[in-house]
Amino acid sequence: MNMPISNENSIESSSFFLVFERDFSSSELQLLARLQKVFEQELPAFKELSEISFNIEKNAVINSHENISGTLLQSFDENDKPAWSLKVEKNIIEVSCFTYDKWDNVWTKAQGYLSETIKSIESPSNKLVVCILKVVDKFLASTDNYNIENAFNSETLEFEQYFSVESNNFYNEKNIRDFVLKHKLNDFLLWVNTLIADTFGDIKKSLKLVKCWDDEDYHMVLEIFSEQNNMDELSLLEDGLFKKLESHPEIDYALQYIVIAQR
Repeated sequence: MNMPISNENSIESSSFFLVFERDFSSSELQLLARLQKVFEQELPAFKELSEISFNIEKNAVINSHENISGTLLQSFDENDKPAWSLKVEKNIIEVSCFTYDKWDNVWTKAQGYLSETIKSIESPSNKLVVCILKVVDKFLASTDNYNIENAFNSETLEFEQYFSVESNNFYNEKNIRDFVLKHKLNDFLLWVNTLIADTFGDIKKSLKLVKCWDDEDYHMVLEIFSEQNNMDELSLLEDGLFKKLESHPEIDYALQYIVIAQR
């Protein structure tokens, strides 16, 4: 059985990254020393990061230099494992939480660390270009009869938001979900839905299972209900859609199980 890493949720860590246009200069990095005082209660472990550059010529090291490359501040839990960290290096400010409980709590604290760090190091000549949020989920499981699919809830597959399901006496919505889960088709269906929307607009799309008389296994049929009445125009749209489909790296795999049809 798969269990989330904590009683609260499955999040092992969440990290916030601010990426700037250029590397921070030595003088800018030296300004970060004030953070040791600012966060002495919350992040008591302070360390200056350094890098050494040198040249080697004829088995001799010459022109060796050690420079400050960044700053690392940390707090630890009762087991001496990192709880929070603030790291500034190269052109990146990174704040990480390893004791995630609720978003509001984590974001409020992370925002405070980021804001205070920016105050120390901001420069008109170094623009912020990218903001990144990275969340790591972790599940714990026994190695006995382990199955990774048990970590996911097949009742909430994303594809169901975009496709209707045609049920009959032989299969129902659960069978469709099980089929998509078994053959790992959810991501492919989401990608196809985007292509269909780009090509035909917001139209009805349905999924059903069919079984050929000479085949023991079911296949899935994805039907597109276009309102286009001009057959020449419809043919051009279909050609464009299938040409785009060819670019998907797993198209050959997916078409073993899915048939796309215009209705």
